[in-house]
Amino acid sequence: MGYRSEVVLAVNKEIMPEFLAYLATSDEAGRLVFADHCHLDKDYCGEGHLLVNWTSIKWYESYPEVNVIEKFTCEMDEDMENCEMFRFIRVGEEYEDIEQRGYGFDIHVNRSIDY
Repeated sequence: MGYRSEVVLAVNKEIMPEFLAYLATSDEAGRLVFADHCHLDKDYCGEGHLLVNWTSIKWYESYPEVNVIEKFTCEMDEDMENCEMFRFIRVGEEYEDIEQRGYGFDIHVNRSIDY
């Protein structure tokens, strides 16, 4: 079965060349973004930004395709200019298991009880 997460990645069109360069290093990473997603919006916010959503995904850094995306988000997060050009959120199965990188876009975590 494995541990599952929900992941959202939004990339500003300004840094798309860098993102695509990362994806070019791994066919699996490109497939994960452009084919094996739950939702893909190539015109996010109506401005040409990219938004990808994966639900119930095994997001393990040991998977080469995941590792490529992790490297991209970590590198962009360390750059003061680029950290505002993307948003990455991973919510794991456990309540406290939430990772967030980048400050771009109005994307946030909302946990609630529905009945």
